[in-house]
Amino acid sequence: MLKRRIRIFTFFCLIFLGVSLCGGCQNNPQNTAGQDPAKEAKVSEYWTEGSEVAASLNEYLAAVTDETSKDFIPTEDRIAVFDLDGTLMCETYPFCFEYMVFADYAIKNADALPDEVVSVANEITEAAGGSKPDGMSTRQAAAGAVAYKGMTMKELSGIVADFKASDAWGFSGMTRGDAFYLPMVELFHTLIENDFSIYIVTATERNIVREVIRGTLDIPPSHVIGTEYGYTAVGQGDEADTEYTFQSGDQIVFDGNYYGENAKTSKVDAIVREIGQQPVLAFGNSSGDLAMEIYTISGNPYRSAAFMVLADDDEREFGDPESAEEKSEQYRAQGIEVISMKNDFRTIYGENVHKDSSAENVGVSSLESEGTFTEDFFAENAGVSYLGPEGTYTEEAAEFFFHSAGNFMPKETVEEAIEDAASEISDYAVIPQENTLGGAVTNYVDALLARDDVYVVGEVILPINQTLMGIPGTDIAEIKTVCSHAQGLKQTEQWRKENMPDAVAEEMASTAAAADYVAQEQNPSIAAIAAPGAAELYGLEVLAENVQITDANRTRFYVLSRERVTGGTNAVFAVSCEANRIDDIIVEIHDAELELVTMHDRPEGSALGKYNYIIEVENLDGISDDQINRISALDGIRWFGSFNTVEKDL
Repeated sequence: MLKRRIRIFTFFCLIFLGVSLCGGCQNNPQNTAGQDPAKEAKVSEYWTEGSEVAASLNEYLAAVTDETSKDFIPTEDRIAVFDLDGTLMCETYPFCFEYMVFADYAIKNADALPDEVVSVANEITEAAGGSKPDGMSTRQAAAGAVAYKGMTMKELSGIVADFKASDAWGFSGMTRGDAFYLPMVELFHTLIENDFSIYIVTATERNIVREVIRGTLDIPPSHVIGTEYGYTAVGQGDEADTEYTFQSGDQIVFDGNYYGENAKTSKVDAIVREIGQQPVLAFGNSSGDLAMEIYTISGNPYRSAAFMVLADDDEREFGDPESAEEKSEQYRAQGIEVISMKNDFRTIYGENVHKDSSAENVGVSSLESEGTFTEDFFAENAGVSYLGPEGTYTEEAAEFFFHSAGNFMPKETVEEAIEDAASEISDYAVIPQENTLGGAVTNYVDALLARDDVYVVGEVILPINQTLMGIPGTDIAEIKTVCSHAQGLKQTEQWRKENMPDAVAEEMASTAAAADYVAQEQNPSIAAIAAPGAAELYGLEVLAENVQITDANRTRFYVLSRERVTGGTNAVFAVSCEANRIDDIIVEIHDAELELVTMHDRPEGSALGKYNYIIEVENLDGISDDQINRISALDGIRWFGSFNTVEKDL
């Protein structure tokens, strides 16, 4: 039905414009300078009059399809990529399509499925009308792979087709299969009519997507790129694919395995692997699409553009205008254009579709959303920003906390790492916080105090084994300069006085930066103090190990996120007050049956005697919401997050 509406509109639009369906006139030799040649189809019907985005898209299409234009793109290079949920279709009924079709199937077939699969389905349905459960992307995909084990692709398509016919949650006059954004569908078909090859690159399992879009966004099945479930032949048993030969009576079925979510940089990897060309257009709606969008517009030989669809309409949709505005600024700062549902969509689903006013607003998760601390909160393949370059202790802490399963992104400064987490470039940031010998890492404490849009959600305690290294053949007696981070220099001060008293200390942005500098200089009179792994990474020779003052040397690292959690054993508060008031706050902490762990003070900057503090408290039985609320209610105090601690052994 939806596809028919689009085609009818397109047919009459083309007649009105006098445009040929066989490819327009950009290749027509009759076109000459000074004429106004007919253009390919444009977006208009479902977009608001005067929409700057629609005008921008139409201008782009006119330019890149005109052979006389400097922006002309050959047909074979006109590649556009789209995310699915939240970009082309509704993501708020109450969650993405994949979640809901899985939950519906699992609950209906609960007796035949493992308890852990049904538990995930129940968690999804119980959350309807509220926030998406923490870590659900990974858990749902894994549970779905088990639920569909033994099915053929055709059988799964049948389940999806049946579910498409059900009523869409939160709306009247629309089925789940009709829940596509009409302006984006129009754009999708307009690009095809302008000879673009379109791919859907999504975190949803690709076979489910193929059935979801059938009848609305008909593209070749090979143009759907998504999360992968494993396959096997019915008669294969435990034999490996490389050992088994498919038989005439065999069928290919799902084998119950799940091979990771196609999100963030995984989307870029998939584009490179499966398309083999850099797209010139990209459309998404969330941080999971950001890598794909940046890839599209980075170093592209053709005129390229990327767009984010903002769920900012809370009247016709379950949008969150405030959160959307914050994201809009962040995306534009990265060269990405935004599409506003509220301002650019004349209609979203059609004039006969209405939001159900009785449904709770589930909208886009805001920065203030909360969850409960579980290991599942920290999703696999999460984007993790940290103080780089590669080879820092911060990288080691990040890899230890995320079990080396994250997408690790080294940054030049801690401020940049925190900004990435706040602006959805990454999911988490890992920063140093305190050292046994050097105390608080004050500039990083300042960086944390300056933010109110990230929260502490984890902590790593790491043993620090400082290592002296130089270019191969370096003699310790000839070293004149020792480079390291300020903490590395402080932690090794005594050893350096005893073993190389004449060497001058030179401070660097990080220990790994010091190792990199020594490697670049290739000067035997310069050495670095860094983590042991930096020597191999930068091609240096280890000159002395464990050069810190004591083997008890430890550094604490905070893990930061946009989303805060409750239920951890520790909590952090930011305090701004006169120094003479801090005793009263400590009394309140003890009265709340919390133990004071650390307290770092920094000058507030407006008056003598006024300070900012980072205060950390502990309750090994778990800190309750009541305890957090009690401390947060004090004047000048805000909760900075709750977390559990992991510690790496020597």
